[in-house]
Amino acid sequence: MQQKLQKQAVGLDIGQTGAKLVCLERRGRRVVVTRRAVLDAREEGILDVDDLYQSIGKWLGELKLLDRRMCLGVPQYLATTQVSDFAPGAKPDELEKMVGYETQQLAGLSEETFISDYQVMQPAYGRQNPVLIGVCRETAVEEYAARATEEGIRLYDVAMSGLAVANTFFHTHPEESDVKAPQLLVDIGHENATVLVVASGQVLYVGSLMFGAQRFSQALAHSLGCSEQEADKLKRTQQQDWSDPHCPLLLAARQLETELRTAIDHWRAGEQEALASELIHRIWLCGGGALLPGLTDHLTRTYGCPVECFGPPAADGKGVDPTLAVAFGLALQGMGSAAYSISLAPNLLRWQRRKVARFPYLVATVVLFFGALLTSMIVTDWWLRQETARIEGLMGELNQCQSLVPELDNAQEQIAFQQKLLVPFVEHGSRPQRFMRTLEKLNETLVPGGWCIYVADEFSFQEYGPAKEDKATKEAPKPTAFEGMFGGVASEYQTVASEPETPMVEVLAMPLLSKMVACGYIPYTEQRYTPLREMENALKAATLPGEKQPYFNNPGWLDEKDLSGREEQVFRPWVTYLKNKDNRNILGEYTAFLLQLPFSTRDVRPPPPPPPKKKSSRRR
Repeated sequence: MQQKLQKQAVGLDIGQTGAKLVCLERRGRRVVVTRRAVLDAREEGILDVDDLYQSIGKWLGELKLLDRRMCLGVPQYLATTQVSDFAPGAKPDELEKMVGYETQQLAGLSEETFISDYQVMQPAYGRQNPVLIGVCRETAVEEYAARATEEGIRLYDVAMSGLAVANTFFHTHPEESDVKAPQLLVDIGHENATVLVVASGQVLYVGSLMFGAQRFSQALAHSLGCSEQEADKLKRTQQQDWSDPHCPLLLAARQLETELRTAIDHWRAGEQEALASELIHRIWLCGGGALLPGLTDHLTRTYGCPVECFGPPAADGKGVDPTLAVAFGLALQGMGSAAYSISLAPNLLRWQRRKVARFPYLVATVVLFFGALLTSMIVTDWWLRQETARIEGLMGELNQCQSLVPELDNAQEQIAFQQKLLVPFVEHGSRPQRFMRTLEKLNETLVPGGWCIYVADEFSFQEYGPAKEDKATKEAPKPTAFEGMFGGVASEYQTVASEPETPMVEVLAMPLLSKMVACGYIPYTEQRYTPLREMENALKAATLPGEKQPYFNNPGWLDEKDLSGREEQVFRPWVTYLKNKDNRNILGEYTAFLLQLPFSTRDVRPPPPPPPKKKSSRRR
């Protein structure tokens, strides 16, 4: 069934151990993953299928996705697929009837009703008009869809998980559509697996295997004498020696090889002779079982062909995530971008989709009717209203101009004055961002093994140092600094309770933040100051994203004239700690640094002095 192109789609894959979800969005010609989520039944303490579906409904509600229509995946073992060859040149109506007869043969002598869909493929490998047919019992699909809708899930389509794997493969590896040799796609789930044979971009065979990743956990649990849950965690973290004949995972791997061999033989028995004799070109793995360390290398040695994992891009952008292959393929079908869009949606859902698809035509008809009626009424009155509005607008503009010119001049003077008053707010509001960017650049340029123990603005460094005895008089209020080491910004208008008056801020004389101070340690080397020079050079070259100008202006060692005594307070506890760490003195293993980091630019330009008042030229 041909799907209508959608801008967004959600694929929901419900398995035995949880649910996986992928949200896609169309951006131009690209399809981008905007969201992905996984519900692990074991971590949530879900025991049975009913609890799983209830948890999925609550889970989607927490993700705020219950209002989105989703494409639900049906396990492949509930459906049947077949490639049939029909006479070339058949019309769509005739082809649909022939597919219906073929579906009856696939259903056999069962009295149940079946849901089916098909897709025509390109002629290849001796087939003149190949058609891929998908069939599933209607009761199974309706039961599967009813469980989802009872929990508030809005269904847009229902598709087979096996074809979802194929859609993901052809979307993520479009170059493989030109490979004529047969390739295997294997989706290893928890309790069962699905195998597909593809060649030249066509799905030639889809089958289910009585094998799942649970077999590896059971084999490892039996060998180690632990629980199956503990074995499931160990098999993902510990690298097993697959070349060892006593490796506990080999027994389960041989079962997988037997199932794959049976499926391949079954495909070859019904395939065209020209292709049945071809060797397997490559094996592609997906699903949770594909993450088992060493499995791809073992299958490569067994079958003598490359074995790789495939799936959508991982969340961190590094590699692929084979566990989301089914959910990604379902989302592609919901978006209308799938290579194979065979739908097993219930009849009621198909009827609703057809009704929604035809609704725009009804809306267009109503709009055209009333649009023509309104247009005929508007045109008769348009010219008079246009002229009247134009004349009234001109008169209103002339009257406003006559009265607003003096007010505009006064407003411009007021705006300039108010902008000066905003200088303290802009200056203090930009300091947290300066602080965070300084931390970011220090983190990027810090020598490996080193750490910062103190980062502050210049005002905090000077203000919170020990009091000096030579200060005879109390100075004017200092610029606002960060309270504490990493605290919030103190207000300039905070005063001591004993002060009789509230201090005022002189905007034109207010100092502006120009640099930061950083203290810390780096590992000691023979060339003691070489790492510090490298760190200073890296800080000199540090820039913000998208900018070429360095963020700091000639950073370096703090001058002696700028020392306030605060540095002694900062280093004292660390010196004590390093001298007594683990009952030994390791202070000599580190070199302390005290850097000043002047900024190359300022967020606030010093405001110009106020202009002189204009003298009135009017005579009284």
